[in-house]
Amino acid sequence: MILHAFPPLTRARLLKRYKRFLADVVLLDGPRAGEEVTIHCPNPGAMTGLAEPDWEILLAPGKGKLPYSWEITCLPDGSFAGINTGHPNRIAEAAITAGLIPELAGYVNLRREVRYGVNSRIDLLAESPDRPPCYIEVKKRPPDAPVGPCRIPRLRNNARR
Repeated sequence: MILHAFPPLTRARLLKRYKRFLADVVLLDGPRAGEEVTIHCPNPGAMTGLAEPDWEILLAPGKGKLPYSWEITCLPDGSFAGINTGHPNRIAEAAITAGLIPELAGYVNLRREVRYGVNSRIDLLAESPDRPPCYIEVKKRPPDAPVGPCRIPRLRNNARR
């Protein structure tokens, strides 16, 4: 079962990432192989352990001024890490809709980015007439996290201080 389909991806070698949303790479595939280009990085986070120079990465066609957008980092152990922060919620929604998460099976409606409380949003809200609403927050796990349930550290709300 495919939960997320990528467009054809282009292999590249990472030179450096900078200014949060930009990276310089050398293309490894296609007619532009060997060319150095600047690409979009759709992850504003630190990307610790995911953005090392000389690592192979996979690029999708760009949607704006830059020719490519970084989608996947090929890790040294042979595994892959998705870095596009726009994908996890869609993948989680597809998994729930496909019935791949038994605890969430049976909900008839899923809504994204639903407001609740004051100035808060939840990633997904599962609703069904015969069940209480289920507020779902989607989190990515670090590439070095062990397989199995992953604990999310409790965040402190400093807004009240």
